[in-house]
Amino acid sequence: MSATLSGTFTAATTGTLRTSIEGLLEGLDGADAGSPDQLGRMLAEGFFRRSDEVYLLQRRLETILAQWMDLYSFAKDRAEGEVLVRVFNPTEVDNGYALQRTVLQTCMRDQPFIFDTLTNLLEALELGPVRCVHPILGIKRAESGAITRIDPLPQDTASNESVMHFELRRLPAERLSEVEDAVRSRLLKVQAMVADFEAMVDKARWLAGHLGTYLADGAQQGDYLHATMVQRFFHWLVDENFVFMGHKEYVIVDGRAEPVPASRLGLNRVEHTPGQAGTPFPRDGVEWLTTTKLIYLGKGREEAGIHRPGKIDHVAVRLVEGERERVVLFTGLYTHKAISEEVNRIPILREKLEYVLRTHAALEGSHLHRRLTASFRAIPVEFLFSADVDAIEGAIRLIMAAETTQETGVHLLVDDVHRSAFVIVSLPRENYDDEVRQQASRRLMES
Repeated sequence: MSATLSGTFTAATTGTLRTSIEGLLEGLDGADAGSPDQLGRMLAEGFFRRSDEVYLLQRRLETILAQWMDLYSFAKDRAEGEVLVRVFNPTEVDNGYALQRTVLQTCMRDQPFIFDTLTNLLEALELGPVRCVHPILGIKRAESGAITRIDPLPQDTASNESVMHFELRRLPAERLSEVEDAVRSRLLKVQAMVADFEAMVDKARWLAGHLGTYLADGAQQGDYLHATMVQRFFHWLVDENFVFMGHKEYVIVDGRAEPVPASRLGLNRVEHTPGQAGTPFPRDGVEWLTTTKLIYLGKGREEAGIHRPGKIDHVAVRLVEGERERVVLFTGLYTHKAISEEVNRIPILREKLEYVLRTHAALEGSHLHRRLTASFRAIPVEFLFSADVDAIEGAIRLIMAAETTQETGVHLLVDDVHRSAFVIVSLPRENYDDEVRQQASRRLMES
């Protein structure tokens, strides 16, 4: 047996099946090192190792080997920074194997968010994959982009590439290019976001340390206290609480936000069309531009499209530099860690809670203080970020009323400014369990 098979296959791939795979691969061992057959054999080994036994038993192993050898011919040349994508209906003539499914294959440098982003896109296109095999391979390439070496069990992450094989329900020929374009566009965005991620985090860290020095002339003590809270919020964001996807700066001219082209990072860099003015400031934040408020938190109208399902989140701050006013805008998604965080640990939300408590003259330790705090904490964090105090007050009133009556009911609170809604489902505590919560969530998603 070849020494290159010293690693382990999937735990379920044992016995006769493993022996058959090893024998099949050994049939290619006579090829010269670095030859197409030998390199294709190493790629095939990587895919065989990541395939579960059910998949391997569904087809002849020779057919699966032909599939991986064809994939090698697709991935063998890739320029630096290029994202390879193809969507096709395989045939014996063109690919050396045939399937009654459509195949999607991609090849790019390995990095975060690729798999989740692509599976979410396929779900959105109603193309949930029937099968996916996704090994990480160590691939060395020449300056021309041609593969010179493949390690099916890479130890060094520097040259790792993500090579994915999806099998989808059969698509008509006229849809193939549409799906291919959508996948390539989404993966290019992921690539740009990851490439610029550290630069965006550095800009957020800079704001966390310097924002207070860019307030308007005549700022009062309260303004500086608020700026300190916003700076703490930026410290909180960079502590794995925000997936930074895009960055852009604007200069305020006659009340309008004029983009600064050189400031584009991440999604803003790849979504910009040369020769055009660029992406305007978020529509729901235009009113904020006319105020003197320091920070804007908003929920976008479009899906983020990266990492997980959800509308994109906006965080913007204004910097006053003498007569000049500049706005820094970040786009991204709050992480699962962030939206499950206790609200009193999130600086901006703690400030909103303190405002509510002061408005109601709720003394610490009092029954009213406890009720207001508990009701505030019951509101989803994502709603609290973008909602103004009036909307939050409305939600608190609904929660407190539901708690008082102990009746089953559904209450809807719509925040027109930020195009978000808050649904309160209230019922007696003894009628609540996790199954009821899941059923209510499903019904809301179906509505």
